[in-house]
Amino acid sequence: MKRKHLILFLFFICSSLILDTQNSFTQSQFQLVVRDSSNSGAEARSIIQTTDGGFIAVGETGINGDMYIVKLNSSGQLQWSKTIGGSGQDIALSVVQTNDGGFAVSGFGNSFGAGAIGAFIVKLNPAGTVEWARILVDGFNDAAYSIVQTIDGGYATVISPGEGGFSPDRMIIVKLNNMGILQWSKRIGGFSYARSIKQTADKGYVVAGGTEDPVNFDFNMYVVKLDSNGSLQWAKTVGGLNDDFAYSIVQTTDGGYAVAGRTSSFPNGDKMYIVKLDSSGLLQWTKVVSVFLDEAFSIVQTTDGGYAVAGYNGAHSSMLILKLNPDGSLQWSRVVDGGLGTTYARSLIQTTDGSYIAAGYGGIVGTRGMFIVKFDNNGNTCGNTFSHNISIDTGGILGSTVPTITNIPVLDTLVTPSTGSRGFVTLICVIGIQPISSEIPESFKLFQNYPNPFNPTTNIKFAIPRDANVSIKIYDVTGKEVFSVNEYKSAGSYELMFDGSNLASGLYFYSIKAETSQRDVFTETKKMVLIK
Repeated sequence: MKRKHLILFLFFICSSLILDTQNSFTQSQFQLVVRDSSNSGAEARSIIQTTDGGFIAVGETGINGDMYIVKLNSSGQLQWSKTIGGSGQDIALSVVQTNDGGFAVSGFGNSFGAGAIGAFIVKLNPAGTVEWARILVDGFNDAAYSIVQTIDGGYATVISPGEGGFSPDRMIIVKLNNMGILQWSKRIGGFSYARSIKQTADKGYVVAGGTEDPVNFDFNMYVVKLDSNGSLQWAKTVGGLNDDFAYSIVQTTDGGYAVAGRTSSFPNGDKMYIVKLDSSGLLQWTKVVSVFLDEAFSIVQTTDGGYAVAGYNGAHSSMLILKLNPDGSLQWSRVVDGGLGTTYARSLIQTTDGSYIAAGYGGIVGTRGMFIVKFDNNGNTCGNTFSHNISIDTGGILGSTVPTITNIPVLDTLVTPSTGSRGFVTLICVIGIQPISSEIPESFKLFQNYPNPFNPTTNIKFAIPRDANVSIKIYDVTGKEVFSVNEYKSAGSYELMFDGSNLASGLYFYSIKAETSQRDVFTETKKMVLIK
């Protein structure tokens, strides 16, 4: 019987290679929580992928806490963490990797005395050491919500009220040089606020937020286009009869803009609101996500020309991720349930392998904090997730306005924050290849899985003496592929945890193919048994 199974297995493997009908692979998936202490209320506000393939997330350690900067490798393992601030409340709201491999972080600072409360800009080297830190004070306790590195090597940020307590609504754009020294600052008139800034292909800027209608006294989504010197090119409002806000904006490949936020202008409470504008700010389409009490905090354009949106689903107090087609129609949705307690995403990116990373707040019972979730390109992830029954409607009208733009004095103060290094990662679940040793083995090897037999999880260990593209595939006795993962790995020893919860009891085969840049190829296949 064993011989029969093996012959049948080899037949199906060869057939698959000849016909090339299975070109798919599974990207790594994980859910993890980062905390600076066992009872931390840490939250992520922004996440980016770094040039080394890893990730950096920024946020805050908790109530009256510090800026929290966390560097992870591509597998979600902690490389370093930094706390930055002082005795008051300090919050990181946005991060960008800089041309020198370091990082620039913007947020709010309240630890440097009465004359230095406001927008907090910190420059870090690649290891997370502070190079310089500045407080930008405009007379009110405002925060720098979003930061970009500009083409000239400097920085642009937007300053508005919100994190620092009550202050009048206003939108301020600030341009700094590469050392954080103020070059110019502009206030966009009206009762407005800003939450997101991007530098555009023409070297200008686009800013998204909200502005109050002087007649109806409700807020509308607000998108303002500036030239490279901060002069107005156009300003547009989008919305209905009640409040509408923008939290995130991205320039699209057609030169236009995609904006995400929330609307309360339609029945049944707050909803995610997605708007597409052309390069001149003219409205192309609007999408109202018809789920109760939702907000969209982050939007990215995806490699297929569509969009991915992340935020909060109020019906389940959970993280909500949407994948939209280029016309804004729904492709898929995922709700990540954090158990007892609110869970949400503040930031979303698409990674270089086509998967997605969302960061915000959540976790599981007893382990909550900075919550980071990695999905594959189809929105799958480990842990407690499900698809939501969502319909998408349209609504809202476009308006134009010509706000006054004035130079506004901003005090640029160099400060010296306290720093610390504390943090640990709690892995909730993982699907993918994890490193277990960087020691270079003598030869390629695929180990017997353990435990074996297993129910429902087992570990598959392998070793590679040289950097290689590694493919692990699992087949049932009919030769049907039930799992695959394909990742480029440095020389070392690795382990893959395989979960067979959705499979029937029986005999399975797992195989490895490791191919180096010199075209050396190692292949091996072993058997394992699932017993339920």
